[in-house]
Amino acid sequence: MRQIERSYDHTLEVLGAAIDLRDSPTAGHSRRVFLYSVEIAKALGGLENQMRNIAMGAWLHDIGKLAIPDAILLKPGPLTDEERAIMQRHAQIGYDLVKGIPFLADAAEIIFAHHERCDGSGYPRGLKTQEIPVGARIFAVADTLMR
Repeated sequence: MRQIERSYDHTLEVLGAAIDLRDSPTAGHSRRVFLYSVEIAKALGGLENQMRNIAMGAWLHDIGKLAIPDAILLKPGPLTDEERAIMQRHAQIGYDLVKGIPFLADAAEIIFAHHERCDGSGYPRGLKTQEIPVGARIFAVADTLMR
């Protein structure tokens, strides 16, 4: 069982490294947000059963960017409306990539919701407050600290 869990951890590390390689200007961001998300969840307490999913979702939140064209992902200036729409698809793409992997299925919802905002202005679904999974809300705070 420990060997399987270590395999999961190694898989996550490799996927995180792949994200960093693809989006090198933000290299290390996934790891930092993962660490902050875990600390925030610990401080809140009562989330012990969700801790692993929060950690995995935070670590892999940008995995969908692997499918975004370089011309958009690495563009130095502001994105056009069309380019922004393509970039915003990374949340759906990431969700679709991991939702069928049993040990990542619950974390997939965090990946899907990591750009939702409490006022409903986020994407992809425009969720509000309690509609946003707690792991995604924790991630949003950690991500704000990392900016």
